[in-house]
Amino acid sequence: RGLGDVYKRQSLINTGMITTVLMEETGNPLRQLNAQMNNLATGVIDLNSVAPLTNNKVGAHHENAGQIYLNNASMSVTSIGSFHNQATGTISGRSLTLTGQGAGAGASLTNDGDISLASGGLGFSSFSAITNSGTLDVSGGNASFSAYTTLTNSGDIGIASGRTMTCLLYTSDAADE
Repeated sequence: RGLGDVYKRQSLINTGMITTVLMEETGNPLRQLNAQMNNLATGVIDLNSVAPLTNNKVGAHHENAGQIYLNNASMSVTSIGSFHNQATGTISGRSLTLTGQGAGAGASLTNDGDISLASGGLGFSSFSAITNSGTLDVSGGNASFSAYTTLTNSGDIGIASGRTMTCLLYTSDAADE
């Protein structure tokens, strides 16, 4: 079963393999998962479709300890309460955009694993805190980070030659203006 089967359910706990199929798609195809995602260490999510995957579950606390392959599609997760890519978690391939709920909601993003995007860019925004102790490697596009409180890096961030990294860090007063 594909990701479309989980539409509007409360949570997705994955210990196996979820694959979207590469096929000719017309119009504006979209794969939508409106659920809290918990991809466990044995879990694999493989996006082979050209249709991007979006997840709009408001306030969800997402966890990835497995592998997420963005082979032919990008992934966008919005209105996040928290997103934690654990030490065993790997996200690779095309573009990844993660958007929190903003300063007042206390949204947090933590990367202890490996995010390697050879075919696209990276965007993290609207989090109260962004913490990286893992590896962020962006060679296929630009990287953008914005947070309302802190960006803490004790890991590795690599941006390919000719690409840009933009960091916009706001104080809580500036966020209210």
